Amino acid sequence: MRETFLDRDALWLGLLWGVFVPVVGYAVLEMLLEVAGGNVLKPGVLANRTRALIAICLNMIPLRLYRRGRYDRTVHGVIWATFGLAALWMYFFGLDLINKQ
Repeated sequence: MRETFLDRDALWLGLLWGVFVPVVGYAVLEMLLEVAGGNVLKPGVLANRTRALIAICLNMIPLRLYRRGRYDRTVHGVIWATFGLAALWMYFFGLDLINKQ
């Protein structure tokens, strides 16, 4: 059977998925909130930090799929990308949470 692009066990593929999924997830979440914003939700109900955190958590989907297939290098790539995005999230939003009293 021929190996497809997504069936590879490579660190770079995991890094690619680990960045691609949150970026697309954030964009989709923004569009959904824009469409439903006036009808269902109060303005400003989800802060930017919450939307970014939800987008980062979407990495659990490719992580689980590749872990089930035992693609260890790809899983490590997704984990590293998630760690990097979480560090960026802490840099941009973490101090606001720590300094609030």
